[in-house]
Amino acid sequence: MKKYNRFIILGVIIYMLGLAGYIIVSYYDSKNQSLMDVDARLTQGIEVTLSIFSPEDITKALAGEMSDEEYVTRIGLLDKAVQALGCEYAYILVRHERRIVYVATTPSEEERSAGDFPRPFDEYDAAEGDEEIFSAPGPVPMESEDEYGKFRSVLTPLKVGGETVVVGMDINIADLEAIYMRDLLRSCSTGVFFIIISLPLLFFVNRKVRADSKAL
Repeated sequence: MKKYNRFIILGVIIYMLGLAGYIIVSYYDSKNQSLMDVDARLTQGIEVTLSIFSPEDITKALAGEMSDEEYVTRIGLLDKAVQALGCEYAYILVRHERRIVYVATTPSEEERSAGDFPRPFDEYDAAEGDEEIFSAPGPVPMESEDEYGKFRSVLTPLKVGGETVVVGMDINIADLEAIYMRDLLRSCSTGVFFIIISLPLLFFVNRKVRADSKAL
């Protein structure tokens, strides 16, 4: 009887360890896929940004030839597109007089409520390494923090006329963490499901072992 109990306990331990390993692997696979999906959404947002602010429009803005009315109209369209994508900010940056400044950017929640849209050539709160993005060979995914919060971003350098601009799209880190939490809950739920469906089998094996031991 004791021998059978040891086998049952060992089998349960192996099963639970395997299940825990499955949950961990499943969670990290889901987390990595979610991050790839978010980066794809941010990249899509950059494409939308360039459909609203085309290279020709960016050139006009850089030359100061875009009227306030046209600028505000385009920013309004871009702001709606950013919200529809579930992102936080879209922006276009350029190096100007040894600073990194906005060519265009969507407003923060406070600016949106006040109807106070940012203006071209407002200074960008640059972080260490931002200068390097202007010479990057392609899209740069990154995480950053500034006065407005923590963000996951994709930034893409683009040659416009004689200038290199960077087109960026942000999502709030809190939104990304909420996606990770959903992935964790889904993986744990799968584990709980396997535990529940295995209970009748464990009960049957235990009962069979007890019946066999009594028959001896």
